[in-house]
Amino acid sequence: MVSMLRRYRWKQKREQGQSLSEFALSLPLLVGTLIGFVAMSYAFYAWIVMYHATTEGVSYATRHPTATNQEIIDNAVKPNFVGLIGTPSVVLDRTGDQITITSYYTFNLPTIRIPLLLTDNSITISRPFSMEVTSIGFY
Repeated sequence: MVSMLRRYRWKQKREQGQSLSEFALSLPLLVGTLIGFVAMSYAFYAWIVMYHATTEGVSYATRHPTATNQEIIDNAVKPNFVGLIGTPSVVLDRTGDQITITSYYTFNLPTIRIPLLLTDNSITISRPFSMEVTSIGFY
């Protein structure tokens, strides 16, 4: 009976060591996956914020046709960049009746830099939005 109890305890200790080593091997993969999900969700959030900012800028430009490009960017586009780290760049183009606002945002990925494998760890997101402005005459 005593020898069976010793054999059971020895087997239990060996299985605990095995599960600890499996956890140690799988933990970096789980943490890397979690960091990847967080980074990609932030990129998706930035894309949504940029979409709303550019559509608001085009809407402001259609409601205020005499506003300068800088007024449109300062009053309508930049206040809508909420929650982004840093400031995105904005390009506004007016050609005839077409207004196009494009915003660019670059952010760094949270990665460990390996000198030979990763040379650049940043992503640039661009979001153009354009609208044709037509005037409606009232008789």
